[in-house]
Amino acid sequence: MSKKHMNILIRLIFISSFLTYSLNVGACIPSLIGFDSSQLIDPIIKNVPKISQKYQIKHGDAEGPGKQVTGIYFENTTDIETLRNYLKLLKFTLNMDDGYREVWESPDKNKFIVLSVNREDNATYFELLL
Repeated sequence: MSKKHMNILIRLIFISSFLTYSLNVGACIPSLIGFDSSQLIDPIIKNVPKISQKYQIKHGDAEGPGKQVTGIYFENTTDIETLRNYLKLLKFTLNMDDGYREVWESPDKNKFIVLSVNREDNATYFELLL
């Protein structure tokens, strides 16, 4: 193989590695995207009422095999009632309320939402467990 062909091969490997990395970053970190993105985000998360203009979307693994969590962390608000009404509209039922957090269950019992308010930081959390 000539030196010219070797350089082309190395460049192609570099470009394909970069593209693969870029695609994986977008798939693994939805906090980089907003509600209007075409990326794959559960419709429950995508349609959550924006109770604050300042929020973050985070995605990661939860405890247990194959469990995933996607959360929206709203800053400068403790308006949990709007989120409760949204869940009621989706036919979720309140499963647990320990005074610190509420756990809501989907009608098919495959998804859980955890709602909580941090009054010290003036923040409200909406987390979807899959």
